[in-house]
Amino acid sequence: MVRVSKPGPSGLWSWEVRDGAGLGAVGVTDDRSRARALLARALEVAPVGATGYLCRVGLHPVRSRYEYGPVLVVGTATGGGVTWT
Repeated sequence: MVRVSKPGPSGLWSWEVRDGAGLGAVGVTDDRSRARALLARALEVAPVGATGYLCRVGLHPVRSRYEYGPVLVVGTATGGGVTWT
């Protein structure tokens, strides 16, 4: 299990889009709602079938690196829209 430390009052949220060609759009923000909105926007223009993920990100308590928590939201590009699961 990944232990994620909270860097500030709102934390950090990472989103990414993957399609058949590999990694597409990515981003990190300190606002979960903004992360989901940016993920949705990226998926709306991504190829049909591309998948997007949103997860919490924290700073490793000892090492100089980020740790990613479990995936909280998954979206799939449907060609002009997004299906959320």
